[in-house]
Amino acid sequence: MSDFSKKIRDCIGFHFGKGIIFGLFIFLFPVVLYGIAKSTHLIDHKIITKKIMPAIEESFNQEMVITLEQAKAAVNEHAIDKYIANNDLINTSNILNALAKKYDFSGMVAVNKEGVVLARLASPRIGDYVFQTTPWGQSAAKGQSTVMVGEGRNYPFLINGAVPIMKDETVQGALFGSRLLDNQYAQNFKKKYLKPNNEIIFYSNKTGSYGTSFQDSKIQDLQNIYINQGSVVVQQTKSGLLGGHMRINNTIFHALNIKLTDSNGPVGGIIILAPVSTTSTYVVAILMGILLSLLVVVIRRHKHKNNLRRIVLSTIILIITIVGSMAVFSWVINQQIYTLTPPTETIYNSTIAFAPESDIFQLTTQQRISIKIATGGEVINTGQAVVEFDPKAIRIDDILLTNSFCDQGLITEKQIDNKNGKAVITCGKANGFAGNQAVLAELLIQPLKNGTTNLQFGAETKVLANDGLGTNVLRTANNSSYQIFVPGSKEQENKVLLFSYTHPNQTRWYNQKNIHIEWTQPDSYQDYIYTFDKNPDTIPNGTQGISQNNIDLTAGEDGVYYFHIVPRKTNQLGKVTHYKMMIDTTPPGIPEIKSNVTTIKKGESVRLEFYEHGDNLSDLQKNFYVRFNNRIWLPVLPQLDVLFEKGKHSIGLRVFDNAGNFSDTSIEISVN
Repeated sequence: MSDFSKKIRDCIGFHFGKGIIFGLFIFLFPVVLYGIAKSTHLIDHKIITKKIMPAIEESFNQEMVITLEQAKAAVNEHAIDKYIANNDLINTSNILNALAKKYDFSGMVAVNKEGVVLARLASPRIGDYVFQTTPWGQSAAKGQSTVMVGEGRNYPFLINGAVPIMKDETVQGALFGSRLLDNQYAQNFKKKYLKPNNEIIFYSNKTGSYGTSFQDSKIQDLQNIYINQGSVVVQQTKSGLLGGHMRINNTIFHALNIKLTDSNGPVGGIIILAPVSTTSTYVVAILMGILLSLLVVVIRRHKHKNNLRRIVLSTIILIITIVGSMAVFSWVINQQIYTLTPPTETIYNSTIAFAPESDIFQLTTQQRISIKIATGGEVINTGQAVVEFDPKAIRIDDILLTNSFCDQGLITEKQIDNKNGKAVITCGKANGFAGNQAVLAELLIQPLKNGTTNLQFGAETKVLANDGLGTNVLRTANNSSYQIFVPGSKEQENKVLLFSYTHPNQTRWYNQKNIHIEWTQPDSYQDYIYTFDKNPDTIPNGTQGISQNNIDLTAGEDGVYYFHIVPRKTNQLGKVTHYKMMIDTTPPGIPEIKSNVTTIKKGESVRLEFYEHGDNLSDLQKNFYVRFNNRIWLPVLPQLDVLFEKGKHSIGLRVFDNAGNFSDTSIEISVN
């Protein structure tokens, strides 16, 4: 035993020949330090959760209240009423512009008594039906004011205040005032409600990270990568503290996840990042050192008169305790820490979709449909969309590239074939596009006949990464479904118009068995007969009837369902309307990880290959999600070469189907 350890043993007052108690002390000392550091950190977790989360929830609720109050104030000016009543598009648009500027709305929509859009900011789209296609529109149609957070017709995440315009207790129209939960909103929210060292991120369940208070573009890109469909943030079902810490640059944060819902369930959330405080640990460490030092002085003061010796050794114990406590605390924090660093792998996370992907259009109104790419954080340089459509139902008059992410000099293909129902757009951007949301092009379409029609992406649709290899990083392409409608037309006479905001897109799979359907009421009809089954052509036989204009249904099993409805008055029946819903709640087959080795030496790489085993209904998305040591899920290609540090490492693999269901598997790699 060294002289130093003998002095320590002598100083703390133990004189047992075999040093059993001294050994026990040496053993228990780091255990006690760990326990105190762990407890201190857990207390810090609880304080952060109980203090910050309710405050942010209250602040966001206040923002929603303000949005609704300002929408009401806009309606109460009555400056726009007569123009809406007369379907005056020009003056309605002018007044709407002035109201949006006055009340600082990111977007506004004005609709007439049928719920048809007469003016919209900041999109030129008009002629679609808001009362039938959105939950806030349905509230306004019933004469009710409401405010909700959710997915808009043209933007993925927003607060929307809906206020009906009333006259003689009947709805004459409505105004909708919205605030996009984008970067600008997040930065303003931080200034208004957060401490300077706190940060906030708004995310949508569908598109991932949407708005952030971080102004560094590199951090924004990393958030787009790490906050995705497969991430713990999105998959977490309840509000609360995320399991680990998040390191961004040189700051370690607690991460709080506040889930946001609309009338149909979770739509996204808020991540609050609060720096991990070391103050409490410093205080505890210093107090422990002082107490142990005082204990040495008290124990030894009657046996040794050498004050200098006691002071020196007490000081050594104080330093060891403080340094040890801090070291243990750092170790506790670093056990579960998610460091946002650029991944070395190509991120296979882009999606392409039409916006809106479902809606109701007037036959007489030309529509502008955007083709949008969500990059998921991967830098892209080329997009190609092959759009297929029914040429008898719609005509594409033009492909607009004014708002495209592409360079105007790199538009290589722009073709419209209205005879065969096909359009092709291919373009690129020099040095790549690094943003999260990109418009590829806008389609100017003209509806041609009543009924349901679709826009579909062909197999040649692709999104290429700016990786020098032209890797196709497209994860999934979402087709669209539209209903074309002319009020009072012969085709629509004695027929209802159906829409479901739980299952709005008739070409898309949903992992929800609870269904809500709304419909319009034809003149002079009192009630309806309906059938809900798996046959696309059923005519209701009258065994099931309903008098209201909406219904809630539950599918008994997965599959493709149809809702059929006929209006009825006395003994007269109207025309049947069919509505399609595709439901898949079953997880896909469990994926498989193959590794060339399971035990390696430090410095050697592991070759990982990922395999999927299919899905019974909606089919699989075209990528894999992988995570290491229970950290963050990353969407990647089917092969990876990975270097690991010494120790045991878990590798998790996840696959999603096109309804959002997923299955996991994992293996372990040992590094000697």
